[in-house]
Order: sequence, then C-alpha cells, then structure tokens
Amino acid sequence: MVLVYGSCGLGGFEPDEFMSDLHSTRQSDRRLDPATPPGAVDVLVVDDDESIRASVAAILQRSGYSVRVAKSAEEALELLPERSIGMMLLDLRMPGIGGLGLLRTADILPPVVIVSAFVLSDTELEHLAGRVFAQLEKPFDPRHLLDVVAEALKGPTKSC
Repeated sequence: MVLVYGSCGLGGFEPDEFMSDLHSTRQSDRRLDPATPPGAVDVLVVDDDESIRASVAAILQRSGYSVRVAKSAEEALELLPERSIGMMLLDLRMPGIGGLGLLRTADILPPVVIVSAFVLSDTELEHLAGRVFAQLEKPFDPRHLLDVVAEALKGPTKSC
C-alpha cells in the first residue's frame, strides 16, 4: 500500500499486482527489523532548499536518527550505493534530474518517502509502485514525518 499524508488526512491505495511486480524487481531490501534502533542506519534527506534540509535533519536527529543530506538528486545518486542508507526522504522539484529522475534512474533504492509541495496523483504513484513507500505533502506535521520514517524503516519487504 502506498500511503499519502496530506491536507486531507491519510489515504492510500493498493497498486495492481502487475505494476508492483514490474517495479519491485529494482527495489532493494533495506528495510529493518522493528527492533533495530533508529541510529543504526542513515536517513538520506534530499532537498534543494537548505532550510528544509536542515529542519528535517534536525527533527530526525532529535529523535535519534542518523542523517545524511544531499542538495540534489545527482548528489543523492552518489550516496545511494552506501549500505548505511536505510531510507530516503525525497523532494520532487529540484534542479537537474530532480526527484522523479532519481526514482527512474536509480538501480537500487531504499524505502523512499516523497516530501514535496507537489503531490503525485494516484496514477503517477502507480507508475512508481515498488519505488515509493509513502508521500508527505509540504508543509507537514513533524509527528507525521517521524511516523512515516519509522514505518518505512520497519515496513514489510518485497522479495523478488
């Protein structure tokens, strides 16, 4: 299920099996056992807005998470091969290839939560099935952010 947090509350949808199987073959199995402490892996925050990067990093660090930051999708692509990246918070609209370009080109992805003012439609999310765990609309409630991060890190894995 892809979860969508936004101004209208929490919603979700189940992508059809074909799209899920098609895209999950490129999804890495980096979700953690629920007993894994927050700081055991890095949360990668990808946003071109320095104030948002810093704010999200501070929220996560205060909750015990280890955080890496990237100011572009290209910079994130360089960091993704590191096994320490346990999940990624990703803005969509950035210079360069942007968040969607990263989702389309990365061979291996940890669980991805889109954090953007530009929310994807259900149809767009269906095309990214297996690549996006959830979507959080800016501005967001920090408690929702922490809940989604925790769920992404312990969520069920897909096996290929």
